Amino acid sequence: MNPSQVDAHGKAMLLVFLLGLPAILSLLHPGTVSGHDIQYHTVALGQFHEALRAGEWFPRWAPDMAAGYGYPNFVFYPPLAYYLAMIPVWLGATYAGAWDIAIGAFLLASGLTTYVLAAPLWGRVAGVVAGVAYMYAPYHLVVAYVKGAVPELLGMALWPVALLFLVRIHRGAGTRNVVGFAIVLAATCCPTASRPSCWRA
Repeated sequence: MNPSQVDAHGKAMLLVFLLGLPAILSLLHPGTVSGHDIQYHTVALGQFHEALRAGEWFPRWAPDMAAGYGYPNFVFYPPLAYYLAMIPVWLGATYAGAWDIAIGAFLLASGLTTYVLAAPLWGRVAGVVAGVAYMYAPYHLVVAYVKGAVPELLGMALWPVALLFLVRIHRGAGTRNVVGFAIVLAATCCPTASRPSCWRA
């Protein structure tokens, strides 16, 4: 890819990003998303943070959940979204605020990853249309703002990358794409992503 093509793709991705901003404007209002799962994830993120502070880099037990009896939340729940949500927490955000940031970031990332998938197949204009359409797809917004299923939202941002690797594998690309596909699949699948927390069980 020559420099002019890189510049053209960069401008197209910036356009996708800008067109996606209205989808996350509600996150700038005071308070947090009132999705079905967001309060659960907020409490769980606090437990995840405490486990990391205690040196548990692969948390599995949330000791204060389930009315203080403890709950093995991170044994079976995909943890990648929690690790990523810890970045704004470490920068000073509240747990609820961290999920707002994560929801916005994952929504915008889904548009960009869809552009990366679609543009090589059908061109930059189609890539922009695909990226914006994916961000504003009704179910996508339901996951973000009604279900509050943040790990699922992250998975929706990663799956276009997995499909891109599959396309390249189908076209006879090298081993790196097989490895890339395996990594993305591991990052988006609950059993695989949670497995390190089970090794010491």
